[in-house]
Amino acid sequence: MGARLSNMKSITRLESAFALLFMMHALPCLAAEDFLRQGIAAYQQGKYKEAIGCFGAAKGTESENPLLHYYMGNTLVQLKAPADALREYKLARDLSPGSKVATFCDAAIASLEQAKAATQPKVFQTKIAGEKWRIPLVISYVCSCPMCADIPFLLQQLYGQTRKNVIFLSVAKGATDEKSLSLIKKYDLSLHPTIIFVNENGVIVKRFNEFINTTQLRQDVLQLSQSAQPPTPTTADEKALATYRNSQMEELYAQVGQEERKIREESMRIDVDTNAKLGALITPVRRSPDYIVAKEDYEAQKARILADAEQRKNALLMASAKRKMDSYISLERNLDKEELRLKHLSEQSKRSGAAAPRSK
Repeated sequence: MGARLSNMKSITRLESAFALLFMMHALPCLAAEDFLRQGIAAYQQGKYKEAIGCFGAAKGTESENPLLHYYMGNTLVQLKAPADALREYKLARDLSPGSKVATFCDAAIASLEQAKAATQPKVFQTKIAGEKWRIPLVISYVCSCPMCADIPFLLQQLYGQTRKNVIFLSVAKGATDEKSLSLIKKYDLSLHPTIIFVNENGVIVKRFNEFINTTQLRQDVLQLSQSAQPPTPTTADEKALATYRNSQMEELYAQVGQEERKIREESMRIDVDTNAKLGALITPVRRSPDYIVAKEDYEAQKARILADAEQRKNALLMASAKRKMDSYISLERNLDKEELRLKHLSEQSKRSGAAAPRSK
């Protein structure tokens, strides 16, 4: 633990020198790196969420700049997203092999990997003795912003491919229901989009934050499904419970699939309505005497239309997430009831067998 802290402090001490390196590197083309510069300034002021936004904007023109990925890695460490930070550090190192940037990245990578090894659960994808096997979860925390827009539809595409081995839960930003709030608190859901994998033992085994690589996400979901096979039932009760579980999962996925189709259709209707309203706005004529006033009015109307569309999509997403959450809660309750029912029948059968008179 002390070694990890020492390593991270060393990295922090290097940042002032690295900022100077950045200025030497960036000064000739500063105008093209405004977002990167603003992001670094926000990071140094402790405004980590603001910094992430600036770095995301800078990616359009600075995706090959190792400084961008290095500082994004630093920021993600502060936002408690070590897996994503590791990815950024490795990108920065690969973009500038042998440089001072690569040296700093190597130190950060070593520190993060050491911390990961120290906190890695000893039981990873194996069943804990005495605990009931649970269905692994993929929990997404999303809103209607552009970064979140594709996530629900990607996960919906994966429903059929994962069969009955994974449950997908969606928690909408701003949700107020008890189950969503408990998940937000339990899994520290604050950045959006966030996607976490919870294995059958209730352990978080992967976390994606904000800038999500959808190709990697797809691969990881399929891998989770393949590695999360339930134990083979041996007794009659276990077989009966497995059959019941499969039927309940089929019903749940049918409900979720229908819900996702409704979201997509309603979202498309909102987009069509929004585009129609924007198209109906009168574009101010630059040569007109009241151009400045007309332009301000135009921009205000446009902003109101877009804000209304986002509000409608947020309300749609929250209502849908609540319905899907209710379906999941119902599944859990039904499985628990069925397990208790089968256990009760088994105990009754044992008592009946013990009480039966023996034949002479």
